[in-house]
Formats: sequence, structure tokens, C-alpha cells
Amino acid sequence: FFIQNESYLFTTDSVKTNIWLNTSNDANLETGGAIWHAALSLSNYILDNVDLVRGKHVLELGSGCGLVGLVAAAAGARTVTMSDICEQMEHLKANIDLNTVKRSSGDY
Repeated sequence: FFIQNESYLFTTDSVKTNIWLNTSNDANLETGGAIWHAALSLSNYILDNVDLVRGKHVLELGSGCGLVGLVAAAAGARTVTMSDICEQMEHLKANIDLNTVKRSSGDY
């Protein structure tokens, strides 16, 4: 069961981005189907301090829904590598694809 197109708008002085995520209560995804408060906090921290990631290579371990990695990409990271357990990867890829389609179509 996926919640479709749940949107999180992040706005700071230097970056405004809308991240689209599917969350899930699928027991196979365990904790990876949820958006954790820590991910929201870290995402806001990155956007308040974009120089931490702008132009750099970012590695996110235990990406879950992919929120932090997607925010790092929006903040100007050169590359973002996200990872999680095998059972989570299809869900993570779907969220990456959702944001790629939204950005290329101009739908923010």
C-alpha cells in the first residue's frame, strides 16, 4: 500500500524545492517505508547549509524513502548515492524516479 504523491515543500533563502515521496506501511519494508523526523530535520539542515553538499559527492546509507538524498541533490550535490537493504531498493528507486519525472516536467 503506497500513499501516492505525498509532497514536502522545503524553502530556505537559497533553495526552494518540492520533494515528492511515496510512503508505505508494507511490513516487508520495515522502517524504510516511513519518513522519520530525523530525515526531515537533516533535510532542513542541509538546505540551511547548502555549502555542505553543493558540488560534492554525497553518500546516504539507509536511505529509506530517499528524502535526505533527494534534498541533497536539490541543494546542488554533484552526485548522490543512496543505499538500503534489498527489499527497500524498489521503493527507493520509485521515489527517485517520481522526483526525476516531476522535475523534468516542471511539476513542482
